[in-house]
Amino acid sequence: MTLPKSLIIMSFAFLSSFSLHAQDCKFDIDKKDDFTGEHVRSIRHKIGAVYYNWVMLLEQKGPKYYMTVIHEENGKINDIITKGSKIFFKLEDGTVIDMELTDDAVPIHSIPSDKIVTTWMEKGELSKETMMKISKAGISVIRLKIGSKDIDSPTATGKSANKIREYAECMLKD
Repeated sequence: MTLPKSLIIMSFAFLSSFSLHAQDCKFDIDKKDDFTGEHVRSIRHKIGAVYYNWVMLLEQKGPKYYMTVIHEENGKINDIITKGSKIFFKLEDGTVIDMELTDDAVPIHSIPSDKIVTTWMEKGELSKETMMKISKAGISVIRLKIGSKDIDSPTATGKSANKIREYAECMLKD
């Protein structure tokens, strides 16, 4: 049994529309900076389930790319993550890449309910090559060091892992 040519063409067009829709890039910020004239874009992504407090922010300012990792730990922790420290990213293909912090990440203490929470915002610059690696094999785990303790993010799987890869892809589009 052969399928009519028109049915094959309609099926192909229908499936193609899904792949085009998947490539839509929705930025939180996408504008021209009024002072520098540079193109500025950013995308924010929550990593893990609701009860994990890990957020990744990808940014572009002109030709440069940046990532900020925001995360919380329970308790009052006074350790500063110093400029030059490295954050490690394990990609879905098993490759491990790193990012050097461009500033100190100073702990911020808050009491959102009945407990003290410490938050850090670790920011670093990413090369275009690193963004390309992330766009091909998204980040599955982030590791950073606080004091002498290694802290791992929740593992990004499924839709979350796909989103990270898509966001990096979006950042690379002009």
